[in-house]
This record gives sequence, C-alpha cells and structure tokens, in this order.
Amino acid sequence: MVKGLLAPPKQLVDVWKGTKHVKHPFLVPGKVLYRKFQLKTARDILSQKKDVYVIAKTGLGKTYIGLMVAAETLARFPNSKIVIVCPTVGIAVQTQSLYRECLRIPPNKVLVVTGEDKPEKRVMIYRNRPPLVLCTTPQCLSNDIKSKRVTLRGVYLLIVDEVHHATTNRNRPAKPYNPIFKHYNRVRPANSLVIGFTASPGPDKKKILQLTKHTGLEPVLIDPEDPSVKKHINKVTYRYIAIKDEKVLEAYRLISQIKTNVLGVKMTFARAEERRRELETLKGKRQLSKQEEALLRKLLSVCSLLHLRQGLMHDPYTFRTRLRSFERAAKKGEKKTRIGRKKIINSIEFKTLKELSKQIKPKKFELIASELKQNPSLRCIIFVNARPAARYLTNYLIKQGIKTARLVGKSKVETISQKVDRGMNRFEQVRTINSFRRGRFRVLVGTNVLNEGLSLQEAERAYLIGFNSSERELIQREGRIRGGEIIVPVIRNSPEIGAIVRAHRKRKAMLTILRRQERELADVLNS
Repeated sequence: MVKGLLAPPKQLVDVWKGTKHVKHPFLVPGKVLYRKFQLKTARDILSQKKDVYVIAKTGLGKTYIGLMVAAETLARFPNSKIVIVCPTVGIAVQTQSLYRECLRIPPNKVLVVTGEDKPEKRVMIYRNRPPLVLCTTPQCLSNDIKSKRVTLRGVYLLIVDEVHHATTNRNRPAKPYNPIFKHYNRVRPANSLVIGFTASPGPDKKKILQLTKHTGLEPVLIDPEDPSVKKHINKVTYRYIAIKDEKVLEAYRLISQIKTNVLGVKMTFARAEERRRELETLKGKRQLSKQEEALLRKLLSVCSLLHLRQGLMHDPYTFRTRLRSFERAAKKGEKKTRIGRKKIINSIEFKTLKELSKQIKPKKFELIASELKQNPSLRCIIFVNARPAARYLTNYLIKQGIKTARLVGKSKVETISQKVDRGMNRFEQVRTINSFRRGRFRVLVGTNVLNEGLSLQEAERAYLIGFNSSERELIQREGRIRGGEIIVPVIRNSPEIGAIVRAHRKRKAMLTILRRQERELADVLNS
C-alpha cells in the first residue's frame, strides 16, 4: 500500500485524450496508439492508492500501459528515476528501444544495465542524474543491491515485467526478485508505485494468492471477454498433426519399464515428480525417515528418466544427447543419484533403448521442412524446450535450403554438448531478432528466450515442438505471432497428447479463477 498517492490532475483528462494516438507532455506525438482499455488501466493505477500487477493476454500491449504510467510519473516528479525489471536481456533491450522512441526525454537517459556490463560501468550508469529510465534484469539488480553498488532510493516507479517469476514452482519467493522488493519497500519515496505485468499468474487460486503474498501487489485483470479488449486480441488457431512412429512409442514403453522394473517405482512420472518435491521439502526441515530417504534417491533417478523422456518429445538428436549425458552422470555424477543411474545403464531395457535410439528418424523436422517448402513466403517461429534441439533443427532446415536462425540464451558450461555451444550474449540476440524482423531469415528457432515479452509480429505461424503441460508457456507463446496458426506435431498415442490436454485445461481454469477474484474484489469495494 502506498500512502499519499496523488490523484491524476484534472487538466490531464483532456491531455490524455486522443482520437488515434494518446497525447501527453512526456509522450512523443503519434507514437502511442489510443486503446481505451490501456488508457483506463493506466489512469486507474495512477488514481488508486495501491501497488498492482496487471494480468492481460499476450499481445494486448502491457508495455504501453507501463509506458503511459512512466510518462505521468516523469510529469509529476521531473527528477525521478524509473527502473524496469525484465526477465531476459533481449526484453530489456527491446524495452529500452520502445521507451527511447516514445518518451520525450534524451535517448541517453534511457539505458540498459545487465550482468554483461562490468561492475564499475554499472555503478556509473546508476549514478546518472535524473530523469533516468533503467532497464535491467532481476539477477543483475539483485546482485548489485546485495553488493551495495546501487540503491533504489529516488526511484518513483518500479515496473516488473513477467512478474510471475517472483514465485518459484514450490510457491516460495524467487531469489532474484525477493531482495529487490524488500530493498525497495525500505527505501522507496512517498507517492512511488510498483507495477507488475504478467499474462499467466498461475493455474490455480493458491498460486495466484502466493504471487500476491510474495510481491505485495494486488491483481488487476484485463478481461479478454470485454468487448473493448476482445477486438485487439490476436486470433490464434491450433492445428495438431498426428505422426505415426512405432519406434518412438517403443522408446516410451522402455523408459516406463525401466521406472517400474529396474527402479521398482509404480507411480506415474507426474506423481513421482510431485512426491520428490514433497520429500525434498521435508529433507530441508530434517524430517525425513530412513525409508523416505531411500524413496527420495529412487525418485531422483525417476526424474532423470523424465528428463530423457522429454528429450524424446523433441527429436532423436536431443534424445541421443541426453542418453550420453545420462551415462556420463552414472559414472561421474552426484553420489545420491549415481547408484540408481548405474543400475539403470546396466539393465537390458536401457541397452535396448540405446540401440533403438539410433533407428529413430526426425519425423517432426521432416514435417516442418515439407510445409515450409510448400509455402516459400511463409515466415514462422519454432519453439523448442531444449538448446540441443534448437541447434539440430536450425542445421537441419539450413541443409534443406530454408533460411533459418536460432535464438538461445547465454549458458553456463555444464555438459560436453554445451562446451561447443555457449549460447548467445545480448548483442548476438538483438542482432538475430533484428535480422528476422528485416526479413533476412524466414524461420526463427528458439528456446524459452522466445517465450516472453519479445515482439515478433512479423511471424505468421508458430510450431511447438516438445510440448509440456505448462499453461504459462502456452499463453506466452500464443502472443508471439500476429494471429494465424500454431501447429503442434505430436506422436500418435504418446504422452505428449496428455500434456497438451493438461495445459489447455489449466489455462481455462486460471481465467475462471481470476474473473471470480475480480468479482469478489469489486463486491468488497462496493460494500
């Protein structure tokens, strides 16, 4: 809660209004399109006495809502600083570009600070005189707060993009975000604001309430069913292509047999993962019995099998890479999982699986290449969940004569495969994105770096490979294209189909919960 928040000055009622574009003293004329719901949300945030996080579908222009609030903050407090926390370097650079283009302040007052900059340079950037807009990543800002290189004193607006990252999968405060919120609440000036933006706060009420608890922000939903909002939503249709592949199905069966026959675990992979998390929580509290410790060791091996199974969802190359990594970990990995893995690699089922992996063909790659050849002018994005898959697919499409680039994050060297591929720094990422926008490449293959925030409306189609049951991932990926088709190639009768059904079910449940919360909140305010 923010005390003493100023209401919007009366004269701004006319200043904000526009026919085609929003008018404001700190906005460049003709740059921000007038959308009623965006302007209403921005004005509500400024007039209400609370910090909020805005929930809106991807593609509805959440960034522009933050931009309008930033413009008004600079109008009210000319010597203020604004900090924008972005989940990735690519989004930070994109946000800097938008703010430089739309805000009426010198371009050298809108800067990006990331961990790639040396500490001395970061200190110099933080000490710039206001007005100042800083775009940074949570890891960089959190580390600099801990090292006392920076203070958020004098920051009148803190914007946290993709704020759902502030809560972990175990419903705990996320490490990079928690210190930022704690520090800012200690030093923030009067009349300051915190705004978060997300398209996917969580699949159930518990997750949404945890996000509110960990950030101190109240949810505000931009309802996609509202007529003023609905017309701005990109219409996306899904097309599922079933691929018959008996060898892949046999590989899935062998992995399940290893879990049941070799490790003696009869519960499903999903339940095994859930139980592992429960036991690790108890272990942290030192409440595990000897029997539970033995079960935890087994479940850690089951989760490593799950990692193998996810590789199989992508392509045979990624699957074979993970099989080799699995064998290396059995010999040189952590002691708590090494015994279980050794038992696995010595089993007949694993040896059969290894031989079978050499016979599996990349049928999903063949399907995508065939469709792209049939549509020579089509531009698309291909989402994968693994870095090796991005590399293999990019190389495969280039060999087929299709101009393709990949987009991945910067990696820490952990495995042999990563020693060859250290990922991409922020300059390489920006160069690749700009090249795609200019039409130098028809296809952009990316990992999770592509999921959030990046505006790639040049793409007319998207392909999803290695689908998982995350509703958040589903929502984020839908917003990356300007409408059109999202094609999901799946192996017929495989576990991938269940993951797709679960993701769509979770997304529907999340929207229902949020609408109910909005009604309950409105009833409380009106009573």
